[in-house]
Amino acid sequence: LTNTFRSYQGLIDVAGSFVQKNPNQLRKKVEAVKKDVGAKQVIIKEYSDEPDQTQQVLALLEEIAKKGKSNKTKLTIFIMARYNFQLPCSQSKFKAFSSTLDIICTTVHASKGLEADYVLLLNVSNEKFGFPSLIEDDPLVRLVLPKAEDFPYAEERRLFYVALTRAKRGAFLFSRRQAMSPFISEILNHGNVSAPLSLKNTHTRNIVSGELGQASTCPKCGDGTLQIKTDKK
Repeated sequence: LTNTFRSYQGLIDVAGSFVQKNPNQLRKKVEAVKKDVGAKQVIIKEYSDEPDQTQQVLALLEEIAKKGKSNKTKLTIFIMARYNFQLPCSQSKFKAFSSTLDIICTTVHASKGLEADYVLLLNVSNEKFGFPSLIEDDPLVRLVLPKAEDFPYAEERRLFYVALTRAKRGAFLFSRRQAMSPFISEILNHGNVSAPLSLKNTHTRNIVSGELGQASTCPKCGDGTLQIKTDKK
């Protein structure tokens, strides 16, 4: 399919340019029926730790709820994560928004084929359970799977594309300040992405694409930068 009725063009352009950096990916230009509305539709949020991320999510939900209330519209929200255990355990904290927001917690895998007005993607960070996931497949699993693609994180990239394109109006990506995901680095300077100036003002070569992006600072020494390695050496 080359046309979408779900997302705005700005969001589709970010997701499409990201996933097609893999030369093995099917090439296509997707046109959105809904064109740009003037605002950037992919927004990067920084957080320092899990409590800070939770507080930012609640503040963002309150902001979206006000927008829905003013427009007399009940908006659908996906609070999404790479792994199920990363999702908010209790829905009680969301009860205050029940009249204006329909909030659904879901993994990225479980969201395939679904859609929401806004996506809040948690833990997009350069960590073991981050996005891309740094967990290696079990050797027995690798025996029965097709040969892995040479391009780094090829399947994780497609999963990230799925996460972005579940959103109709906008996607908010939460990345830990001291461990920014290489995926964030890649989309950071896209014209339809909004990011804190603290990220955009510091650039280095991205280890996945070779393009300019933000390096992850070492949380121990505060001076060095972290790099993802895809082998055991």
